[in-house]
Amino acid sequence: MKDIDWRAINREDLAKLLSEAKHISSRGLGATTVYHLDHNGRGLLALALPDGYALVVERAPQAKWRRRIDGQQTTPASR
Repeated sequence: MKDIDWRAINREDLAKLLSEAKHISSRGLGATTVYHLDHNGRGLLALALPDGYALVVERAPQAKWRRRIDGQQTTPASR
């Protein structure tokens, strides 16, 4: 499974995200609404929670890889 990033946002930021992103699908689940969106080519899920906040979940960016130098093993730059 790919690593994921998630963050909590407020109602105003959710409204802005929904207006900027391409809406792929949505579904209500109890008091929560789940949105599947395409935002600048990135697929993400936004979960509108009943308390006025939302949770945004998306695939984490991949680590940048460094080139092999002097026989060293190639590793992610973030390590």
